[in-house]
Amino acid sequence: MPMLKNNIYNIILILFIILEGLFAFVFNLQCNMTQEFTSTGYFIVSFLFGFVLLFKFYNIPELSVLEKPKVTGKYILYPLFAVAFIILNETTIHIIKTIDPGPISNILSTIGWLTKRFISGHDPYNIQSYLAVGENNVPAYLTMHWLPYTIPEFFHFDYRTMSFAIWCIGAFTVMFQSMRHNKFWISFSVLILLSVLYWLIAQQYPRIIGVTVEIMVAAYYMFLIMGLNHRSIILTGLTISICLLSRYYVAMWLPLWAFVLFVSDCKKQLFKTILVIIFFVSILFIIPFFIRDHAAIYATFVGYKNLSINEWHNLNGNSLPWHLYYGVGFAYLFYEKYLHTDLQTGFNLLQHILFIATFLIIFLMGLLFWFIRKRINNKIFLMASFKIYLSIFLAFIMAPYLYLYITDIFISIVILSEQSRYNIGVKSKVKG
Repeated sequence: MPMLKNNIYNIILILFIILEGLFAFVFNLQCNMTQEFTSTGYFIVSFLFGFVLLFKFYNIPELSVLEKPKVTGKYILYPLFAVAFIILNETTIHIIKTIDPGPISNILSTIGWLTKRFISGHDPYNIQSYLAVGENNVPAYLTMHWLPYTIPEFFHFDYRTMSFAIWCIGAFTVMFQSMRHNKFWISFSVLILLSVLYWLIAQQYPRIIGVTVEIMVAAYYMFLIMGLNHRSIILTGLTISICLLSRYYVAMWLPLWAFVLFVSDCKKQLFKTILVIIFFVSILFIIPFFIRDHAAIYATFVGYKNLSINEWHNLNGNSLPWHLYYGVGFAYLFYEKYLHTDLQTGFNLLQHILFIATFLIIFLMGLLFWFIRKRINNKIFLMASFKIYLSIFLAFIMAPYLYLYITDIFISIVILSEQSRYNIGVKSKVKG
């Protein structure tokens, strides 16, 4: 019975991941389903994913890691992974050759500006120098959003190749972890889901790969989920730091992470990890950049806000904002309500709702953990709570760029892999 229960929950999680991909990249873009249907459907599936995980491991406060599979079938996955890599690599090369990011977006050009100034020994966050070359917005990226691209800048190869390389490292690490403990069918599912999702992105919305660096950010958060399940405090602190210094979805969730560890009698682990985070954030951002110009970090937040409101006025052929009507997020509701009155009021209202909703879900998840802390393992709760929090955050984000949602779906795949490592059919041997 425990084995059957485990398999049923895993199948449900896999179906939810498939639905996330369909709602994000197929139903709206290819099937012309309504914005209401796709945005609501995506949110419900993403939100429930976390609760399914909680239900699966409820009343299992201690976990045992599955032994390494003794069957040789898992070695079939290595050549399959190699084939998938070759296909996705060729697909990426084709996108790089056919899409010129310059006329479409300033993401890569802004990163190029930052890397060039860094390599030449100048302050990347010098606002006056940036405005002097004719740009209207300051470079609203923290360190780990652009620092890896100093490598392709120095060696003169395409930035997007670096994005793909970092994603491949993340995907390979997920597969390696999965094959160490999971059954063949789980590892095979993880491989297929990772590969098909990337291919689906490339086919349905290639600009995500050709114009943005979001597949790199997705890799960062794949590492974060694995780091939450790792015993190494340094690794956990490093993955949190990297995410904080890229797209900082993790920032508002960290108080819940700290609370969960604190009340789980993991205080020593918590305080050591915080010290590691302070160390990495200091050497990667505070000491080299923030101390030099205290306005830099404030400018990044202002920059994001300005870019978001601009998207409410960036209309497509149907006179609708491009990024508000790509099938995800609820920003379109506020746009429609305030279209004929004051869009700035609608934008500000959505911003307040985003803050309240994310704060409220963090508070409620903390309250939930307090009552069930003796009935569920903190690793499982952390993964589930982050997924639930992120579903709320992305639902009410002011500019729901479609490329932001790929991180959410890749996170689901990594959670599937990581939670499958744990045996729910025997008494646990590992706590915390």
